[in-house]
Amino acid sequence: MFDTTYANCTKSLKNSHLVELNWFLDHKGATIPHSFIKNRNFAKIPKGIYSPKGQEIILAVKSLIKSRYDGRESKVFRNNDGGWYFEYAPEDNKKGIKFHTNAKLLRNGSKKIPVGVIYQVNEKPSLYEVLGTGLVRYSEDLNMFCIYGFNNDGGIRFL
Repeated sequence: MFDTTYANCTKSLKNSHLVELNWFLDHKGATIPHSFIKNRNFAKIPKGIYSPKGQEIILAVKSLIKSRYDGRESKVFRNNDGGWYFEYAPEDNKKGIKFHTNAKLLRNGSKKIPVGVIYQVNEKPSLYEVLGTGLVRYSEDLNMFCIYGFNNDGGIRFL
């Protein structure tokens, strides 16, 4: 039993946003070199959180080896149907969770708008695993964003 589906969560998104999210679905599970993504907007930014210009939501997050958040973020937990779970640290800022990138990720969660997620698995050469797309919840107790990945059939258990 699933709480929602990828199709339900994306039906109101603009086509350009959906095309970008679908890239994560098309490459889910692939391990790719940085050269494969270097021209994608989410890979061009030095931060791990990418929000398209003028939008109040986040399109993608990337976990980086040796980032200042590396020690706080979890390993990827997977289930048998292709779903996954990952804890992603909020951007460190004196405004805390109200900082603009953190607030945008909160908005993704409250509106059930998926984010694409890539996870760096090797530093040199730089390799990433494309986890796919997931929904975000913020855990105040952990001070972490909990990202729940859609399974292979597009369903998700969003706790």
